[in-house]
This record gives sequence, C-alpha cells and structure tokens, in this order.
Amino acid sequence: MECPELNLETEEPESNSFDAKRTNTDISYEIESNKRLQVEEESLRNEDKTKSRKPKRKVACFIGYCGTGYHGMQVNNPNRTIEGDLFKAFVNTGAIAEMNSDDPKKSSLNRAARTDKGVHAACNVLSLKLIIDQPNLLERINAALPETIRVWGVSRTLGSFNPRTFCEERIYEYLVPSYVFIPPYPMTHLAQRITKHREIINSKENDDWINGHEYLLYCKDTKSIWSDEKIQQLKKMINTPSISAKNVNEEDEETSNVSSKPHELLEKEKIKQIEQEIRRKYRISSERLQLIRDAFKIFEGSHNFHNFTVGKTFNDKSAYRLIKSFTISEPKLIQNMEWISIKIHGQSFMLHQIRKMIALIILVVRCGTPLSFIPKTFKSTRFNIPKAPGFGLLLERPIFTGYNKRAERMKREILDPSLYEEEIQTFKETYIYHKIFSEESKENLFRSFLNYIDLSTTNDFDYLTLPMEQLTEQLGKNNHILHDEMEYNEIRKKESKNLLAQRNTSGGIREKEKKQRTSTKFYLNNPYIIQWPKISKEDQEIILSGILNIFSFFPNQRKKNKILGKKRNLKDNKDTDYIDRDKEYIGECVDDNISSSQTDKREFTTKYMTLGINETTKLLEMYSKIGIPSSAPSYLRFFDKIDENHLSLLKNNKLANILKIVVICKEDIQHSILYSYFPTLCGVVNEVLSKIEAPDDNSQSGIRLVTLPKGSEQQLSEAAGLKRLAAIGIMKNTPHAEKIIDFIFKKVPPPQIPWLKHPTMFHPTSIIET
Repeated sequence: MECPELNLETEEPESNSFDAKRTNTDISYEIESNKRLQVEEESLRNEDKTKSRKPKRKVACFIGYCGTGYHGMQVNNPNRTIEGDLFKAFVNTGAIAEMNSDDPKKSSLNRAARTDKGVHAACNVLSLKLIIDQPNLLERINAALPETIRVWGVSRTLGSFNPRTFCEERIYEYLVPSYVFIPPYPMTHLAQRITKHREIINSKENDDWINGHEYLLYCKDTKSIWSDEKIQQLKKMINTPSISAKNVNEEDEETSNVSSKPHELLEKEKIKQIEQEIRRKYRISSERLQLIRDAFKIFEGSHNFHNFTVGKTFNDKSAYRLIKSFTISEPKLIQNMEWISIKIHGQSFMLHQIRKMIALIILVVRCGTPLSFIPKTFKSTRFNIPKAPGFGLLLERPIFTGYNKRAERMKREILDPSLYEEEIQTFKETYIYHKIFSEESKENLFRSFLNYIDLSTTNDFDYLTLPMEQLTEQLGKNNHILHDEMEYNEIRKKESKNLLAQRNTSGGIREKEKKQRTSTKFYLNNPYIIQWPKISKEDQEIILSGILNIFSFFPNQRKKNKILGKKRNLKDNKDTDYIDRDKEYIGECVDDNISSSQTDKREFTTKYMTLGINETTKLLEMYSKIGIPSSAPSYLRFFDKIDENHLSLLKNNKLANILKIVVICKEDIQHSILYSYFPTLCGVVNEVLSKIEAPDDNSQSGIRLVTLPKGSEQQLSEAAGLKRLAAIGIMKNTPHAEKIIDFIFKKVPPPQIPWLKHPTMFHPTSIIET
C-alpha cells in the first residue's frame, strides 16, 4: 500500500514567512525590554545612593589664607583661587558629594568678603552646605589644603544665613613701611613740580598751601632726609666693595656684574642704592605720625567714595560707605625696616577702595598737600587716585553682631572668631606678616609704586601740588578730570548729538523732530512740588543708631497685637462713631472705659510705637480726621474748624503720648507708591497738631518725617524681630527716646506742603457746579 505524498512545498513558505515576521517583533520587544531593565537598574542604584547619602548642613567656615600666588578669593576658572582650592579639599574629604563636585553653586557657596589678587585674610567666613557627620573632618580638610590656607573651624548656622548680607562690619589691616611717607627725591619730576607750583600759588587766597603745617613739615623733612651730607656719606659706603656687592645682590641680580656696565648706568645704580639706603634707615617722627593720623581721621563717617573705586559715578547711591575708625599703630622695626600697621573698621568696602584711600594719604602727606584737600574727593570732581600695592592688605575679621543676637535668641551657635585667636595670630606672623616683610625686602614693591608716581611726567597728580582754582586755569576748562561730572556728561551728550546730526544731515523732517523731542516733565513749573525733608547722611546714621538703641531695651515681638480689638471694631461695629475708633490710635491717651488689665497686656511697641507702613498710615489718617467736623462734607478744608470732641479728648489727656516722629526706610522700598504719600500726610497732620498743641510746646510742635539710609530696613527688622519693617511711628513719651526726639527736632525741618500755605487760592467744586 503506497503512502500519499505530502505537499510540503506549499506549507513551508507560509511557515517560514510567519516565523520571519515573528522574529522581528520578538527582537524589537527584547530591545525595548532590555532598555526598561537598564532604566530600572539605574533607578535602583540611584535609590541605593540616596538611601546611603548623608545629610548636608548649612555651615560657616572660618578660614585664613595668604593670597600670594592666587588670583583673588572668588572662584574664577581657569585661574587658581582660594575658593577653588578649598572646594577641592571639601570634595576630596567627602564633605561635598561627588554629584555636587562639578559646581560650587550646588553647595550654595558664599563668602563674607571678596579679596583681590594678592590680598590676604587672617579670618574670613564662607557659608555652604557640607556633610559634617564625619570623624576628624576639620583635620582631614586642613591636611588636604596647602599650608598657606587654613580652616579654623566649622559652625552650624541658620538655614537663611548668608555671610555677605549678615556681615555688618569688616576690619582690614594694611602694613606699610614708614619710608613711603618721606618727601620725594629732589631730582624727581614730582619734587620739581611741587617747587615750581608753590612759586605761582597765590599766598593770600591759599595760605594753607604756602604756610600750612603740612608744607612746612615737607620742607623740613626734605632738607634733613635728602641733605648733601647724607648723600655723600652713602656714596662712600656704596663705593666700598663689601657693601656694594651686598646692596647690588639685594637690588637686582642683573647688576652683579657692575664692572661690565657703562659709567652712566653704574652711576644710576649707585643713585638707586643711595635712595634705597636712605629709605631703609628712615625712622618716622612723632610729628609726621600725628599728621598721618589726622589725615586718616577725615575718612571716618559716611562719605561718597566714588573716587576710590571703579565703575561708580557721583550720583550712584551705592558709592556711599560708612567708615567707623582708622587706627594707626606705633612704628615697629622689622628686618632693619620700620613698619606701620593701619587698621580700617568699616561697614562695607568697594573694589580697590582701601588701597586707593591708603594711596591718597601717602601722596598727600609726602607732598605737603593741605589736609583740607581730602574732603574734596567726596564731591563730584573726579581725581586720578592710584592703588597702593595689594600685598600689604589683609582682612582681619568680619563681624556678625545682628546674626549673633538672633542666634542666641534661637539657642544656636554664634559666629565668634575670637575662639581661634591663638591659631590666627600664629598663622598671621608665620605666613602673612613674614611674607609681606620678605617680599618688600626682596622686590621693593613700595619703592616701585613711589617711583611710578615720582617719575610720571603727566599732569594726573597735579591736584597734589596746586589748589583747585589754579589747577583749573593751568589745565584748561576742557579737562574733564577737574570738572563736575554732570557738566562733563552734558558736554559729552552735546558732542554726541552734534556727531549724529552731521551723520544724518540727509534725514527727513520726521527724524529731525524725533531728535528735538524732549520730555515735558522737565518744563513743568509747578510751585507746589512736595519734597521730603533734607537730612544729611551723618544725621541719618545717628538717628538710626538711636532708634536701634530704643529697641535694645525691650524684648522683640514677632506677632502684631490687636490694638484694643482694632479689627473687631472695624469689621463688626461699622456704624460706630469714628471718634470711638480714634481712641485706639491716639497712643497713650487712655480713656476711662479702657480697663487697666487691657492696658497692661499691651506690649511696648503697641503703647509707644507703630510698626509697619499700614499701622503708621492709619494712625496718621486718624490724626488728620481730628480737623474734620463730623457734620462737614469730606471735600471741605479741615483747618477752619476743629472738631470739639477730638479736641477735648486730646486736651483732657494733656497730649500724654502723641505721635512725634515718623521714620521711613525710603531707600529700601522698591515702589514709590508705597511711600510717596507720607510727606503730604505728615504735612496735613503737622498743620492739625500745630493748631491744638499747647503754646509751651513750640520747640517740639507738630511731627517730623525722617528718612533712613539704605540698608536700614534690615537692621530695624532684626531689632524688632520682624521679617520686614519699613516704617515706624514714635510717640512723645517713648522710653529712652527723649534724646533722639530732641535731636530730630533740631536737625530735621518740618514737612512742607506749599499748597497748605495758600488756602484762599482754592475753593471746593463739584460735578454739579461745573
């Protein structure tokens, strides 16, 4: 029996094609599944890492460093910086995780003070987030750092801590050899210009330039220091072989082969050696040292230091800085050279400010310039002031007074550099002072700085040798260095407009009209412009310190108290007469209806102060309503009649604690709409109170409106324990405020509202009348 043949040919192609399609989908499916597995594995690994990751803490690091060989403090890739080496050490010791090691911003790195290239710091403060739960972390960090950089300590801080904003004061030190204050060598260009210009100075108008103590001391020291006898003695010393070889090696290695040089070059080398020997052997007199102290004293206080930095103009408000003190030490003899330490205590400093201040005093003292010239640098005239060498400057320490008070209240660590005083002092003497002294003895950097000034043939430093009036005539009116910055800017604008007009002479009428357009606000002649009372910067600082002193006597409060149920009265009792509500805002004018228990519960600021713009505004508005009769329409003037109910309320209480001072942090508020109405409102209240106050109170009648300098809002907020505090109202009988109130009434004029002085020029109108 034969088996039937199987038709395999028709079945095989169908099965093969089906298997091929299935294989392609399987492959793509396997690839996708593998990708999913890889993603899941990576996520699992990341979860393991996060589980094993240690927590980061916000800390403050106290550091000290020698800035020689570094391009400043702040990270500046690819240059070598102090923060760059510190960040690497934190990463290598595990204080910063690997995932955050590529960018310091991930660790919230900040610093209290930035230092320039070559500037040192005995104690600076960094803040960043570190993993501090490690044994011997401080020792391991210092082991990973070079010897010229040390970390003194690591302290936990509040999460909001930023060393730059919380640092209230900084102390710097500048070391300078005493010979920089001696007069220039008589053969230099600067010394010859001093002699020449003194001959043309008008002695009647500028007697201090001719017969002043500074110039007389200059002439006296020039004769004694640069006398012919001393120069001849030093020539003999230099001509001896042993001393000559020694001095030549100290000055320059290239001058060791003296015999091969021409005769003229050899004489120049000898003159340099003579000058340097005179400088090294110089010992400053007590008279000149006192002159230096008097000169630095002029910098103390708040001034416009736009001439002592770069990129700032006279109109730039940030150019104002507060210098608290300059301390000049007694001279010390180190390595056969006399040195002087200058300590600068200030609130904050701009770029190159300290080095330019030091340089100006050096130039003024050594040139015999009157000290009366120094305050002129605070005005709009621009001067070319050089920078003193940076290697003599070091940051002593930053100060965090406000933050430490806040930390103590919250029972946290305070930032106190004195805990590391011994280590800091040892480091300063070993790595900073020694570096400064040795670098000056080898490189003569201060001598190079003085040579640049003495040998300059330009007129950039003629302000040291001529009074301003004759200097202007000497150089001409087109010299922008000597003229008001605003005038100079106007001249430049006119020149640029003329250039544009020449380029676009073929333009149409429309383009010419665009050029001629001006803003109308400059041409409005309004005689009733409202202005803020003018207060000097010095008086503002005194007022600020006085207000902070008031807060120091009383505990801080963080919650606004309801003033005798203020919100309840305003919301629930809307029909209540406004006279009853005014009792809540008239300060200490306590009515019989108010119980003693309610009065005792009110805190200090509720009794004697209003905190914030809203509270202060409401109190001023209630005072202004005193002048409006209850039956009068709202649009009528309120100075003709006084509401008897309010008047009796005030007189019965004998004006026990009426509002006297309104303080506004105007510079710290961004939008003018938040404070522009205060002059008008205070002027209205001032008119009302002047009509009802007793005649014996004329010395302190009305109220005063005070503006505080920039940065005051933060200080007041910290003193009051509030997040923000931009306005304060101070009552008459506020404890510990008598002196500051008297000072304000003497220094601050009352708010002037011109349209209130001419009431007959105005009359009420309405829509019906028109």
